[in-house]
Order: sequence, then C-alpha cells, then structure tokens
Amino acid sequence: SQELLSEFVDEGLAPPGHELRHLLNAVWQASDYSITGVQLGEEVRLSGFLHVDQELLESSQQQVLASLQGDSTFLDRVPREAILAASGNVDFGALVQGMLAEDSDAEESDLDAVRNLTRGMFLGLDLFDEVLPALGPQFGFYLVPEEKPELDDEIAPAWVAGVQTRSIPGRSGPSVSEALQNGLKTFMNLAAGFLKEQGQDPEEVRVTTSKVDGVDVTSLEGVKVWPEYVVATVAAVEDFVMLGTSREAVVNSLRVKPEESLGRCDRFRKAMAAGLERPSQVIYIDCQRMREVIENNGDAVLSAVVQTRRLDEDAARRSLDQLNGVIALADHLLAAVRFEDAGIAYGVTFTMDDAEDESQEEIAGAAR
Repeated sequence: SQELLSEFVDEGLAPPGHELRHLLNAVWQASDYSITGVQLGEEVRLSGFLHVDQELLESSQQQVLASLQGDSTFLDRVPREAILAASGNVDFGALVQGMLAEDSDAEESDLDAVRNLTRGMFLGLDLFDEVLPALGPQFGFYLVPEEKPELDDEIAPAWVAGVQTRSIPGRSGPSVSEALQNGLKTFMNLAAGFLKEQGQDPEEVRVTTSKVDGVDVTSLEGVKVWPEYVVATVAAVEDFVMLGTSREAVVNSLRVKPEESLGRCDRFRKAMAAGLERPSQVIYIDCQRMREVIENNGDAVLSAVVQTRRLDEDAARRSLDQLNGVIALADHLLAAVRFEDAGIAYGVTFTMDDAEDESQEEIAGAAR
C-alpha cells in the first residue's frame, strides 16, 4: 500500500520538485494529530479529521489553504446521469498568488509576458490582477455518457467543466464572463487557423456560434486529430462559463435544475459522510459505468491521460490500472474534503447498488 501511494504521488499527483509536493509535505509536518473512523455495513465509510497547526506554515502556504475553504455547490449544476463528477470551492486569485509566492523560480518578466500575451484575448483585462481573482469560488467538471447515432449508437464520453465568474467592483466595461468566453473563442479560432495551415480541409474545420435558449453556444467542429465525437464547445449561463467536449452536453448543462441535479439526489446525499454535508471539494464516481467507459474507449482514455497528465504511455497505463483497482472496490465511490482553519476533515464512502434506495429507473428517467 505504501509503494502504491508513493507511486501515485510521484507519477501523478505531485512529482518530485512540484510545488504541490512541497505544500503537501509542509501540511503533513504541521499536523500534530489525526482522528479516523471506519464504519462497516451496507456501506463502507471512512471519515476523519487532520489537525493542522497553521502557525507552523509559511504565509504563502496559509494563503493557499485558505483559498480552498468554503462550501462547494457546483454539483447542483451536474445532471443526475453523470458517471463522474467533481466539485470544488477555490479562491483562484488567492490560490495563484500563494502558488507564485511558493515558486521561487517564477520570473516577473515571464509573468509580464503572459499578461501582455493574454490581455487582448481577455478584452483588455489583466489575467493575474483582474481575471483570475474574479473566477470562482465555485467550479467543477463531470462526465456523462452519450449515445452517438453516427457511431452506431456507441456510448461516447462527454466532458463538461464550469467555473463561476464574479463582477469586478468599481470597474465598467466587459465582464469577466465576457472576457473568459472571448479568450476561449479566440483560442478556438487560432486552433482552426493552425489546422487549416497544416492542410486540413477549410470546409471541415470551423468555428460556429448559434443561439440556444437565448444563449450563445460556440463550437469548434471538424477537428480530425480528435475522436469523431469530440466537438469543443463553450457557453455561459447565469454566472457560470461552461466548456465541454460535446455540444449536446454543454447545451444540456444550461438546462439543469438544482432540484434535479446529482447534488440533490438521495443516492448522493446518503453517501456523504456525517459532518461533511457541506464539503469544500468532492468527487463522485459511478464505478460500474465508469469501468464500462474505460473498457469501451481504452485508446481515447489512454491518450487523454498521456496528454493531460504529461506522462509517457507506460506511466499512463499504470495510472489507469490504479484507477481501475480503486473503482473495482464498489459500484459507487464518493470522497469529500472540507478545509477549515483548524485542519482538514475528510471522508470516503463505498456503496453497492444493493444498498441504494434510489432505483436505476430514476437515474434513467433523469437521463431522458
């Protein structure tokens, strides 16, 4: 178990030299006790509390931990049929400032270059001083399975991510939501132009915008280097900007009602450990259906891990094997963390379908 944990931390979560590894080590060194309990029954629950002496942490480390405090509510925007969902509460401005303070190698000239490069994309707003501080605190992502008639009704995974945006006090002009959408649309247009220069048919790769329920939905279509079912799409609803790999999934995200969401269903609420009903960060996995997605889309999942985690293929396969080992333990897994001034409360729940009161018909009805 110790070797498996070390491999997971070294290869994925916090490789040697990574700022996150330094932070995790500092938190561990500042911890003086932990209380953990295990409940065995129809469900297996592990919950506990790690007491952290904040005075033993550097000010930048305290700032990073403080940026993670608060209630996470993004799951109220996640459809009930999601097979994987993560929700967090993060003060992005404070988090970035704390991480920059931790990174002694960060050069001011490099930051200025990033500012100048992105200012036009974000409608004149400064990335570090105006955009990032106005993002969050609510954010998250989820995975939903979609039937694709063009692929003989094959079940394809669709990812959707969302981040909350806030207004900048005392500032007129474009909102942060408008700036973020413009930045994403600019990136799509740049990508489309690059692909055309590389020889892809200009009639196939294109950026389109249409109105759905009064909301602009922009998509990058016809990218041959992606799986056929992937269509990068961005839209905004209320104070959230949503980005996904499927136009249909993003459009559906605009219509999710809180009372019909994953975060409000009995199946999810019963799995939440006592004392963690209001977590700061939470992840939910429908393990049985997640295994099916990995098995049916093995090459695409492996490619995504290689690209997003920056791992070689062998390390990516080991990461997937570790994930499969975890999700094989139960039909549903829920892990939650709450950051507080005194420390970190945590809980993990494994459940089997036989222990659930909510029927699969209810989930299927929500999906329809």
